[in-house]
Amino acid sequence: MCIRDRYQGAFLVYVAYGLWVARGHLAEMWDSFLGRRRTRAAEGARPEAMSAPMAFWGLLVGGLMVIVWLNVAGMSLLVAALTWAVFLIICWGMARLVVESGILFAKATQMRPSLVLTGLAGSAAFAPASLTILNFTEYVYMYDLKSFLMPQIMHGLKMADDARIDRRHMYYAMAIAVAVAILVSYWASLQVAYAKGALAMHPWFFLSGPRSNAESLRNMIVNQTGVELDRLIALGAGGLICALLIRARQLFLWFPLHPIAYILGDGFQGSLRWLPFLIGWALKSLVLRYGSVGLYRRLQPAALGLVLGEYSAGALWLAINGILHTTGYRIFP
Repeated sequence: MCIRDRYQGAFLVYVAYGLWVARGHLAEMWDSFLGRRRTRAAEGARPEAMSAPMAFWGLLVGGLMVIVWLNVAGMSLLVAALTWAVFLIICWGMARLVVESGILFAKATQMRPSLVLTGLAGSAAFAPASLTILNFTEYVYMYDLKSFLMPQIMHGLKMADDARIDRRHMYYAMAIAVAVAILVSYWASLQVAYAKGALAMHPWFFLSGPRSNAESLRNMIVNQTGVELDRLIALGAGGLICALLIRARQLFLWFPLHPIAYILGDGFQGSLRWLPFLIGWALKSLVLRYGSVGLYRRLQPAALGLVLGEYSAGALWLAINGILHTTGYRIFP
């Protein structure tokens, strides 16, 4: 069975479980939107980053804008709506995967809408125009991102809670920062690419990545497939295994296997992360076994200091490289 299909099944179950756990809060937000419930601020609790009406209409209007944009570009309305739905699933899933596990980065490479939709219905069910627009849209906005935006927003709001900063103020500050970053990064990328040439840039982003994406599109159009039973079985198996892991962790406190490891443990990302996670797990286990919870908490600032020191050193050398116009220290990703 294909690893990609098992990944998709596990990812979908993980997102579905997260929505089920959040059903009470989602119901509160819906009641607040309909005016059947007082706002959290009125009840004395910390307010949400945005009001329920703003969140609802933002999601609806934003989604309609994306669907219309994709349709005008040449994608059918049905495929555009399905693309938007899969993108929301990616956002919800990646946010929880990163926030719950604390991993540095994660990519939804196998959850690309083109792979999910063609895996369920076959590539022959989609017009070449729809596949072409979908392929290039998802490549830029959905899966080959070294730092997905939604998990960072969740981290920012958590930091606001810990620092007793109003969530809405933090949210507005992040929105301004994102807008400025988009303008600056697009301008800088185009400026450097035209001044130095794409061949002098990072080979994956300017050469290998676009070529790989174009080749994937060509294969979907030329080698059309129908519904494949083995892929559906693999998708169901991945979802079942993830569901069993989730249930086992609910029933048994000692159960050591986590569904996040099953989802993200394979492939390029897993090969980069397994050693740091192993070292962190081993040190934590030793401290808790032979020390105490108090010792563990006292050592947390030192562990965070190691992370801060790594990024401080990286930032220093990046500044030096920029001044000297050289290429040296690189912070992954």
